[in-house]
Amino acid sequence: MTAPATEGPLILVVEDDEGQARLTERVLRKHGFRSQHVGTGAAALAALQLGLDTVVLLDLGLPDMPGIAVLEQIVARSEETPVIVVTGVDDLTVAVDAIRRGGWDYVVKRSDLGHLTELPHVIRRNQDRQRLVRERNLFRSMLSHDIRNPLNVIFNYADMIGDESGLSVGARQLLQRIKDNAASTLNLVCNFVELGRIEGGTLVLD
Repeated sequence: MTAPATEGPLILVVEDDEGQARLTERVLRKHGFRSQHVGTGAAALAALQLGLDTVVLLDLGLPDMPGIAVLEQIVARSEETPVIVVTGVDDLTVAVDAIRRGGWDYVVKRSDLGHLTELPHVIRRNQDRQRLVRERNLFRSMLSHDIRNPLNVIFNYADMIGDESGLSVGARQLLQRIKDNAASTLNLVCNFVELGRIEGGTLVLD
């Protein structure tokens, strides 16, 4: 296992072929990335438990477990971790299946090693996407907590005011308008949060 450097983004190279791993790491260092190499799926999952900001280069042909199983476990842990499948299997069906299961990108190994030239560009593209995903999740969290909770307070106070006797008909109509508009806004927030769950694959249909 190659120890990671102390600064910069971490690229986790999950590859059982030692020669391929060394070539990949050499290219990554040349382009300013720091890397860590592991040769098994179990080692990859253990490395991700460290909580580092990581992009995963995942080979599907691992000795201890199917690469697809590793992919699914990574996705289940965090949708913000980019997993780029790097494999010698040049099969559209395999590529589509990997993306469907949560892979962010798919690179086919070539005998002339041309894929190594492509990798730095693919990594940077997915790091940009990672930043967008994090901003979206942060915005979703803000909607869920910083907006939904105050709306619930508005509902509660509106109900308390509505229980008071002596309110005029006009006042009760205004109070109802407050509740209706709060309900409409809350519905929009809930729809946005549910849409995020659908996009992230975490919505469970009953």
